Amino acid sequence: MTARVLLIISLLSTLLVSPLIGGSKVTLKWGSLAPEGTPFYDIIHQINNEWQEMTQGSVKMKIYAGGIAGAEPDMIRKMKIGQLHGASMSITGLALIDRSVNALQMPCLIRSEEELSYYLTGLKPLIEERFEKQGYIPLCYTNLGKLYFFTTKKTTSIEELKKMKLCTFSTEKNSKAVWLNAGFTVINVNSSEVLAALQTGMLDGFIHSPLYALSMQWFAKAKYMIEVNYGYGLAASVITKKKWDKIDPQLQPQLLAAAEELNKKNLIEINKLNEKAIPTMKQYGLEVYSPPKEEEYLWIESLMNTYPQVKGNLIPDDVYEKMMALRKSAKTKK
Repeated sequence: MTARVLLIISLLSTLLVSPLIGGSKVTLKWGSLAPEGTPFYDIIHQINNEWQEMTQGSVKMKIYAGGIAGAEPDMIRKMKIGQLHGASMSITGLALIDRSVNALQMPCLIRSEEELSYYLTGLKPLIEERFEKQGYIPLCYTNLGKLYFFTTKKTTSIEELKKMKLCTFSTEKNSKAVWLNAGFTVINVNSSEVLAALQTGMLDGFIHSPLYALSMQWFAKAKYMIEVNYGYGLAASVITKKKWDKIDPQLQPQLLAAAEELNKKNLIEINKLNEKAIPTMKQYGLEVYSPPKEEEYLWIESLMNTYPQVKGNLIPDDVYEKMMALRKSAKTKK
């Protein structure tokens, strides 16, 4: 074997085992509402650690957790002007970038993890194409868990629930209109203000996952949960395309793959924690009301009747048509 061949083999071996190193260092200023120490913060924290290790520090994040960078509309505004380069936020927050993601958050559309995977797989290409046109690259999607109503007063009927002042985290008027048209009383506040609003009586309840209600300690003031699944809470991490393009294109696929892999591992842990969240909150006074199975439709039918109203308003026409096609196909397979 010649010295030239040995040199080439040596160089190739070095490339295979060495960390990925880009042409220049990139620091990503990242916003998140999730406080440090919560499972939702851990996802982006672990992605940051992995990216730094993979690139020997060439790509790293400076994370502003716990709402330091402001509410979700504030974070989007800061990304637009370059004060932030990325953020982890709810689907309702991301709808301020592009309304296509509202399809994933339609009340009562997705009611199992299998359905969530089905709709997410079917809609992701269209959603991500629209986001890229707006100047953003989605990194990964996080399932926060099933959505339930938590209230400050015990309620055993949908009529009672609709009279309560509820936070549905609808960030735009068309999203809020879905709940209003279904007969609900909606008063939306930022996530950072929910606990205070529950304490003062400005709110009588909210809709979110058990783990989120526990992590944010909102259940301490809203000790009654209605066990009717209204869908799945979703979040996503996005980065501005302008900043993403500053990262070496050869690194980008590996960074995306690493983020997705870490996200999958964390989802397993989040699912386990969601299962434990309700028993944990029960130990601290949470009461759960489970309507009889034959009455469950009464709790959801008014919301499902609003679907035709969202086309072109809450959800862009092309995304709505795709969503309905997926829904029809899913019904056919059952």
